[in-house]
Amino acid sequence: MPSFHYRLRDASRSSDPIKYHPIIYARGSAMHRLALHREIGSAPERSRRWVVSDPLSGCLICRVSATYKGMPVSSAGLTIAQARSLALIDLDSLVDRIGLAEFERVMADPEARVREAKVARVREAIAQ
Repeated sequence: MPSFHYRLRDASRSSDPIKYHPIIYARGSAMHRLALHREIGSAPERSRRWVVSDPLSGCLICRVSATYKGMPVSSAGLTIAQARSLALIDLDSLVDRIGLAEFERVMADPEARVREAKVARVREAIAQ
């Protein structure tokens, strides 16, 4: 199983590699190889939600959402196949929400997104 180093909130990378299940997301003219894995945390693996990340930059893309009879529930109890199919739906929803051009821009240079987030945090701290 492949692994990558997850990007933490302070923009550093995790010291322990995270094992993931690769998923291919095709939308528009590009295909993206993404990482489907459990959230990082101290809870047992079976109780952590599924998330999708970019294995190259280590950045989180989206959390996998699940519903039961129309009500939102945690994705922690999903199998890999269920999580994969819901992850693709959530990625489609994300692209519909922000637009394909913005998604492609961020995926082309995810490090720029990390820099933008750092600058936003610094500006917020200065404003307070």
